[in-house]
Amino acid sequence: MQVGRKLTAPAAIIAAVLCLPLSACVDTASQVRVEPAAAPSKIARRPGVSPRGATVALASVAGAPQDVNDRFAQAFAQAAAAQDMTTVAPGKAEYLARVYIDAGAGEAGVTRFSYVVDLFDRSKKRVARLTDDMPVKGATADPWSLADDSALAALAARSASDLADALTNTPEAVAGAAVASAAGATAAPRSATVAGSSSVARQEPAAASPRLGLAASR
Repeated sequence: MQVGRKLTAPAAIIAAVLCLPLSACVDTASQVRVEPAAAPSKIARRPGVSPRGATVALASVAGAPQDVNDRFAQAFAQAAAAQDMTTVAPGKAEYLARVYIDAGAGEAGVTRFSYVVDLFDRSKKRVARLTDDMPVKGATADPWSLADDSALAALAARSASDLADALTNTPEAVAGAAVASAAGATAAPRSATVAGSSSVARQEPAAASPRLGLAASR
């Protein structure tokens, strides 16, 4: 499955971050440095489609000191909920996201935080790569010292938004939107024209029908 167009970051991304199987990447990924991309890599949101139809799990966060990784993961979970994503345990997810974050000197007096989000399907095939960076005022020998809760929340919000956009292009999200649209059309009130007056909405009794959803359940 290809999500939109397959994106490749202009800058070199160390292969250890992308190793398969997915479970083998966490330890080695934290030991290498990923250079920030020269330009953002994003996938446009599909109009009228919510990412909620495609379940996703944050499989790992790497690149920063562990406490920063952990705080970013917490901020990302909150940002994902705000983006209407359906997050589940990795073993139940249709898609797995691996995030690598980095920090380095930018222009004078500025530190730039960057991220790479790699999205994998259940077959462990990478279907999208999303990258971007953002400036943080200040410059120190240890750029991670500037990774306060506000900065990490902003970085998590931006990366979660990019991931949500990508998920709207998945078959699962598109199918979910179609089901929701059909359900809405079925429940919409009908209009009845009354003589000598304008059309008014009249709610017809709903006929019994099976519950709509992406998968049948009992």
